[in-house]
Amino acid sequence: MKLPKIRRGKDFIDWCRVIMNQSTLSLIQNLDTSSMNALEISGRDWKKKCKFKEYTNVFYPEFDVCNPNPIFEKESYDIIFAEQVFEHVKDPKKGLQEVYNLLKPNGYFLITVPFFIMIHGSPEDYQRWTPDGFRIFLESENFKILELNSWGNKECAISYLSLDKLESFDPDKHSLENDPFIPLMIWALVQKNV
Repeated sequence: MKLPKIRRGKDFIDWCRVIMNQSTLSLIQNLDTSSMNALEISGRDWKKKCKFKEYTNVFYPEFDVCNPNPIFEKESYDIIFAEQVFEHVKDPKKGLQEVYNLLKPNGYFLITVPFFIMIHGSPEDYQRWTPDGFRIFLESENFKILELNSWGNKECAISYLSLDKLESFDPDKHSLENDPFIPLMIWALVQKNV
């Protein structure tokens, strides 16, 4: 199946991510990241957002969260980021176990996933969670949930159903009012229980 191409310029602001990005940044800025070793899975944004003692980013297929390379030692990271990654993981439970293993005791994991967003390969797209299902998924691996949130609304959802007309977020035009019954994005900051 060929996926539609979404045209996004460098100034494009992804409407469905505005609140999630603000919330996750606020959560992480409340931590003392300057003393942390960080791992970002399939991304590079957090290096620009915070200061870390050490920062590493990795990408699939060189790094597979279900089968990380042995050079990634267990209990090596104070914080791990996986934004919009786990919907692409064939065995998310195993991936979550590996994240748990890579975290130091009391380490943090910031994870974001879509709920009501088009199927998008990278290379494949396998799952979605409701907020309640996401909570159960994270607690199944003995993570303590510090914050779990979702955001979405009907107007934004409709815009994503018309991908050829998808616009950059415009605060004068678009609503950021949340409708908890139409979650587009879900995110959580969790901590490794020991």
